[in-house]
Amino acid sequence: MLFSVIIPIYNTEPWLRECLDSVLAQTCGDYEAILVDDGSPDRSGEICEEYAARDSRFRVIHKPNGGLVSARKAGLREARGEYVINLDSDDMIRPGLLEDARTIADRYRQPDVISFALTDDRESSVEKEPHEPGLYNKEDIARAILPRVLLDERGGRILHYLCGKAIKREMQARWQFSVPDNVSFGEDTCCTTPIYFDAESVFVSHEVRYVYRKRGDSESTLFKTTRFEQLENSVRYLASLRAPEGTGFGEQLARYVMMTCFIFIIMYANNGEPGYLPKIAAYLKGDTLRPWLKKAAFSGFSLKTRIIMSCLRSGNAAGAYMLYKSVEDIKRLLKGKR
Repeated sequence: MLFSVIIPIYNTEPWLRECLDSVLAQTCGDYEAILVDDGSPDRSGEICEEYAARDSRFRVIHKPNGGLVSARKAGLREARGEYVINLDSDDMIRPGLLEDARTIADRYRQPDVISFALTDDRESSVEKEPHEPGLYNKEDIARAILPRVLLDERGGRILHYLCGKAIKREMQARWQFSVPDNVSFGEDTCCTTPIYFDAESVFVSHEVRYVYRKRGDSESTLFKTTRFEQLENSVRYLASLRAPEGTGFGEQLARYVMMTCFIFIIMYANNGEPGYLPKIAAYLKGDTLRPWLKKAAFSGFSLKTRIIMSCLRSGNAAGAYMLYKSVEDIKRLLKGKR
């Protein structure tokens, strides 16, 4: 069997059928679909059983809720395909994804990773790898991919998603099982980063084959102070990885921490409840994040961004928040909004 499509599922009943139908619509039929019902409280589990009854390529795993990492591990334990396709249960894959991946695998002697471009369900934007399409050998990976596997000095990075890729099953399993189950932020980054460290070959395609759903209620758009604790868990794991020499991985990790904290401050300014700045400051000054924040260095950023980052570096959450809010308020005034 060539492909195992692993679909972790939790509370996505309204979109699940469209997701599973996109798997049924694949022009390449050499696959199994492993549906991991991660203790979903809605009717997602029933929908999974319905599709499994309709098509023998669909198999269902029901498990207590353990989070995305544990659900992916459960799927990998059952997977038999040479390649894994990771699909979120509110997203879709276009009909040609598996066929294109098979063609590329046959033509280029089965690269370890095949990476496609992604778009949102409104097709308002396309995300593709920041390097040219084609086959990359070990030397090419070291030159073009690893210097921005997390974040380069201008804020550029590769597509860190597990979704939108075909990854050799043994390679994903090697690293997925090393990611702690308590990693609930940066789950994809924690797995793709060491995969790229290990990969002997990567094929990059700029063809759009994965469609992710933009949801206003998505957890990824909401601010919670627990995000900082989740970031700490990811940072501890990433810091434990042994990176190839010459990647500047420590500097990249510092930039990753800084940029993530910067984004958290923006999220807090946009939809956070008042009164949490002291708690945010405590995270910024804590033993896990502070050493990385202090050495994060970028180039080419605006003065406003540099000042906000300086506030974050010193643990001044209130300063970073007030500067961002002030600039945004001025922008709204200039546009005639109140």
